[in-house]
Amino acid sequence: MAQRSVLLLAALASGISASTSSSSSANATSTMTVILPMLDSQTAVMGSIMGVDATATSYYLTCPTSESSLTCGLGDGVELVEGPSVLEVHFTEESIGTIDVSCALASNTASCTTTLTTADISITGTAVAASSQVTSTGTTVVTGISSYTLPVTVTAGLEKLSAANSTSVATGGVPRATQNAVLMGAAAMVGGALLL
Repeated sequence: MAQRSVLLLAALASGISASTSSSSSANATSTMTVILPMLDSQTAVMGSIMGVDATATSYYLTCPTSESSLTCGLGDGVELVEGPSVLEVHFTEESIGTIDVSCALASNTASCTTTLTTADISITGTAVAASSQVTSTGTTVVTGISSYTLPVTVTAGLEKLSAANSTSVATGGVPRATQNAVLMGAAAMVGGALLL
């Protein structure tokens, strides 16, 4: 169960790259394409936009309320920060620990560092005898994973994109993922490999 969550976290280490939207005045939603290797194409992913600035957009990705977090594989949720030159994924799962992936994006390359912090628990009988944290770090350079896309239904925070577009200057508006952002998914697999 823990390994599935970690592998699926690796799938989340990617950027939002395209979107289509539908809205009513009360419940605006947008479907955005996200690179998610390792997730079944039938997996539904929900998201909200937490913030937008000149360098990146922050998202929070979760499972739909109708689906178990174990089935979906996202645990309690994943924070994704994406911009033209940066991509970060932050994942916390109580039974696993935390995984932080940070990538610098340039041209068609993602240079990533993954840090995994897990609980190292010693169990004697039925009681926990001692515990500590174990931290592992890995780096990788990744190219070419743009074919693993999955739609994410964004249900909150869309007004932040509109506000960013209305205040933008000659930079082209809200930050959008470049082809480089799609490379992050494989880089996050380093985090999954560290747990295996």
